[in-house]
Amino acid sequence: MLLTSLGFFVFLQTASVLGEQHTPCDGVEIVWRKDWKARPSVRSRTVKLPLLHVIIQHTVSPPCKTRSQCIRNVQFIQDYHLDYKGWGDIAYNFLIGGDGRAYEGIGWNHEGAHSINFNWKSLGIAFIGNFMEVTPSQKMLDAALNLIKCGVKEGYLAPTYELTGHRDVACTLSPGDKLYEIIRQWDNYKGGRLDSYDCSGN
Repeated sequence: MLLTSLGFFVFLQTASVLGEQHTPCDGVEIVWRKDWKARPSVRSRTVKLPLLHVIIQHTVSPPCKTRSQCIRNVQFIQDYHLDYKGWGDIAYNFLIGGDGRAYEGIGWNHEGAHSINFNWKSLGIAFIGNFMEVTPSQKMLDAALNLIKCGVKEGYLAPTYELTGHRDVACTLSPGDKLYEIIRQWDNYKGGRLDSYDCSGN
């Protein structure tokens, strides 16, 4: 009985130890899973590093302007992905809040559920909000860019990574017209439908 209980405890610990590599990044404050009180992951899979793609998305959820608001939003998104979608955890690797902070989703080295056919080889970065008609603030853009630079510096992303919008890999309006216009000017952007483009949904 003791061994069974101990095994269950170890399982819980393992399931919740996502984002254990808390690498600080210059130019962006990262709010780690423990800080936004993430629920334990139901299931997770590590990815082979360095990742080859960065996929920019938007959440189409209410925007947030403060740390406390953004934490509530991220918690809501995780609840939705776990309880309604039935996924193993929050879908995104990181989320960018309107407060200019990055919120750790499943982190650098775990597979997301954001882009079919690309989850295993990409970093999914989601901007919190809807950017079809609203332009993200400069501090949100800077946070995302500095997060990507950090990923390359720390070896999570290949220096030759390709950056795309969500709509380049799936039939969606994400990351929104206004944000998409901006990321098309970023370094390493590769536009148009990529191979393995998918229209079946996640």
